[in-house]
Amino acid sequence: MAIMEKELYEPVRAALERSFAAIGKRTISETGATKGIGNPLKALIPPGLEILFRFLNRKPDIAGYVESNRGNQIFTAEVKRRSLTVQDIYQAKMYKELFGATFGFLIGTEPVAEELKRLLRNIPIILMSAGDYTYHFLALARFDLDSGAFTDWFMNSSETTDPFTHLKSLSF
Repeated sequence: MAIMEKELYEPVRAALERSFAAIGKRTISETGATKGIGNPLKALIPPGLEILFRFLNRKPDIAGYVESNRGNQIFTAEVKRRSLTVQDIYQAKMYKELFGATFGFLIGTEPVAEELKRLLRNIPIILMSAGDYTYHFLALARFDLDSGAFTDWFMNSSETTDPFTHLKSLSF
């Protein structure tokens, strides 16, 4: 029987936490799509912006924060049990922006399609949000079901660097 999308939330959440731990960062994350957003994460939402919960009938699949030299940094992640699409990018980007997340992840179970990479190379602003700079990004990746690891990263028109290598080099 095929794995349902919601069955991927916990393995992907755990893989994100392992990836941050591999660069020396502690994270707290939860599966927002199934359990909602807990109080530790809600406390990081800037005062006045908590009203966003009134307008969201759906939550990001995964939400959390990373402890860093710059304070706690929010991240969101969307998980898809298929190839990624432009519509998926805008959904992931919406959650990243609404939550004021520093890092956004869009994770599929298929390799990132060459056509999508080509589109993002030609129109890189699709992955960008107002206020993004060196530490901010929306990254796409494939989650390999067999190994439980991320492969085939794509971010900021770069296919060679996964976001965790990028963050480690910045010593955030």
